[in-house]
Amino acid sequence: MKKLSLFLICILFVSFSFGQQKGFDLTVRFKQPVADSALLLGRYYAKSSITLKFGNLKKQADGSYHLKVDTAFTGGIYWVVFNNGRKMVDFLLDNGYNMEVLIDTNNIIDGTTFKGSEDNDLMNEYRKDDLKFRAEVDNTKEALAKAKTKSDSTKINKKLEDFRKVLYEKSSGMAAQHPDGMFALIIHALSKPIVPEGPHYLEDGKTVDSFFNYRYTKAHFWDQFEVWDNRLAFTPMYDEKLKDYFDHYVYPIPDSMQYEADILLALSRPAKDMFKYTLHWLANYARTKKVMGADETFVYLVDKYYAKGDAFWLDSASLSTNYLIPAEDMSYTKLGKVGQELALFDAYTYSPRNLHSVAADYIILVFWEPSCGHCQKEIPAIDSVYKALHLEQKNVVIYSVPQDKSLESIHKMIDQLGVHHSPWTHNVNFNGVRLSKLYAFQSNPAVFILDKDKKIIAKQINHEGIEKIINHDIEMKSKQKK
Repeated sequence: MKKLSLFLICILFVSFSFGQQKGFDLTVRFKQPVADSALLLGRYYAKSSITLKFGNLKKQADGSYHLKVDTAFTGGIYWVVFNNGRKMVDFLLDNGYNMEVLIDTNNIIDGTTFKGSEDNDLMNEYRKDDLKFRAEVDNTKEALAKAKTKSDSTKINKKLEDFRKVLYEKSSGMAAQHPDGMFALIIHALSKPIVPEGPHYLEDGKTVDSFFNYRYTKAHFWDQFEVWDNRLAFTPMYDEKLKDYFDHYVYPIPDSMQYEADILLALSRPAKDMFKYTLHWLANYARTKKVMGADETFVYLVDKYYAKGDAFWLDSASLSTNYLIPAEDMSYTKLGKVGQELALFDAYTYSPRNLHSVAADYIILVFWEPSCGHCQKEIPAIDSVYKALHLEQKNVVIYSVPQDKSLESIHKMIDQLGVHHSPWTHNVNFNGVRLSKLYAFQSNPAVFILDKDKKIIAKQINHEGIEKIINHDIEMKSKQKK
């Protein structure tokens, strides 16, 4: 990321905002008549599937459509729809624009032109070049499918890479010649780090650094994406950029995710729209990512940002329901934390069997429902793993919590799944304990692993992860004793 202090970012943002003429004057004309009585003007919000209405262009006597705004607004990639919403044209719009768009409804890409907007002229040229590049990508795929040798494939890929390089150099050159406009902002945001060519070595100067490309790309991923500029919130690019970074360049463990989140939130804070989307995206990503421990980043973000009033767009009810309460629930199952006590009863003898009273080196805690189809596959799979790995030798027990109002249904399914035997202990909830709250699960089956001290060492896993997790914990505890 660019090495700018937050104070400098604020100064740049404020200076930029007050240095431009407020508002815009927009006229849209058509080469072929359209029947619309008005045109809807809107803008993207962080990705192409989210669009927001901004205003309407009124039809004039000469058949053109016009809208003038005299107050400052946030620029970005805007669009108009016509032919009763069946067609759309998008373009750059920012404060100070006095522009005219001439749309050819029969050839929107090549036939649409602009007057009074150099940024849009440049963007139009870039789009045409980009279409040629996409066609070249399609040709490359066909050529690779027909390639007979590795040498042929190398030549084909080299040709595509050369094409990509020409496109990049041309667009970068155009942006460099017009550095202060919206076009440059967009081109920079679209760009990706170009890894220096040639072999790269570790500090010994001899060993090839196989991770150089990854590290270089990660270190320079955000160099040209100005996350402190509100205008980028109203483009269809930011969501994809965030997803690419966190999916491919951030190690999916709480510490790494939280570190990266803090950096992006600090950089975007001067721009309230960017900050809003960044925080919302990060919280949703952490909450829904199917990686063990990712939910702890959600709790972290809620505690550090949402609970302290940074989510200015939420009312108190939405904040509490969608963030504060779920985060509190998830905090109960933080890895390394003692799991919540469960005061349950044996499903057959009805005698009390609290979770914390179970004596074992490891407890596989399983919440499931007899009517759940996925549970009916996972429960026998856990049983098979237990037997195949001889987990009884490692003093592992299974604390099963089937959930149903009917004991008859529970007993029937236990028998049907073949798990009415040791090491399975089936426990039912006679006291109305809020199981899903204490262990923060939203669907069944939900599988946790607790160690001898009832600390959670794994959560929301399936049968395939049991061996690896238990063996890893045994190894780590063995090293700690030495």
